[in-house]
Amino acid sequence: MTLANFVTFWLCSIIFSGIGELVCTCAVIKDLADNGYLFNMDKKDNINRFIDQNELFKQRMMLLVPGYNIMNEFYKLFLVKNNSGILITQFNVMGLLKEMTKEQEQEYDKNPTGINAYKILIDDIMESIKKKVVPTPVKHTEEEIEKFRKTKEMLEGLKVNTPTTINLNDIKINCTIVEENGVKKIKYDEYSGDITTLTDEALKGILLFSVLDKESTFAYFNKLKKDREEAIKTKNGTQSIKQKYINLRNEVLSKKESLNEKKLTRQK
Repeated sequence: MTLANFVTFWLCSIIFSGIGELVCTCAVIKDLADNGYLFNMDKKDNINRFIDQNELFKQRMMLLVPGYNIMNEFYKLFLVKNNSGILITQFNVMGLLKEMTKEQEQEYDKNPTGINAYKILIDDIMESIKKKVVPTPVKHTEEEIEKFRKTKEMLEGLKVNTPTTINLNDIKINCTIVEENGVKKIKYDEYSGDITTLTDEALKGILLFSVLDKESTFAYFNKLKKDREEAIKTKNGTQSIKQKYINLRNEVLSKKESLNEKKLTRQK
C-alpha cells in the first residue's frame, strides 16, 4: 500500500466514523423520542458531571485510528440498539431527560426518524435559549406606557459617562450611560442591598430602562431574577440548618429534663 493510498484510507475512515457517530447519536435521540423524551439541556451541568472528560478525549483520539474507528462506531450502535430500555432508564435516573410536549410529539409522529428527532431537540434548545435571554413580552397599560416615555426622557437627559443610581425596593443599582457609535446604551454595574427583599413589582421597574437599551436591560433583569432566586434558596437553606440546630438543642434539653425528673423520683 502506497503512502497516498494509506492517507486516502485514513481520511475515509475518519469521515465514515464521524458519520457513524452521528448515526449513533441520532439512534439514541430517536429511541428517546419514541418513548416521549428529549434530553433536558437545561440540566447540562448534570450531563457534564457524568462524563469522564479523560475518557471522552481518548474516544475522540481513537477516531483517528483507521479501521478501529469504524468498527468502534458499529459496536456502539450495536450496544445502543440492544440496550435502549436500560439507557433510557439510566438517563432518567440521572435527571437528564424531560417529557416532550404535545406539539413536539405531534411533530415527531409526522416523521418518526432520527433526523427529525434531532431537529426537534435542536429547536427545543434554541427555544430554551430564547426564553433565558428575553422575558415573555407583556402588554402595557397606558399608565405604564407613560412611565416608559418619562423614563426615556430622563435617561436621554443624563450625561454620558456619568454614574447613576437606580433604587428598587432598597436595592441600589449603579449604572452608567455610555455612547457607542452615536447610540446611547446602559452599562449596569454591581448592586447593593438584600436582593431577597426585591419584589416582582419592584423588579419589573427596571424594565422601564429597556426604552433606551433593550438588550442590556433584559439581560440585567434576568441576572437580578436569578440572583434573587439563588439568594432566597441560600437564605432558606441557612434558616433550615438553624432550625434543625434549634430542634436538636430542644430535644437534648428535653431529654436532660426527663432524666433529671427520673433521678429525683428515684431519690424519693
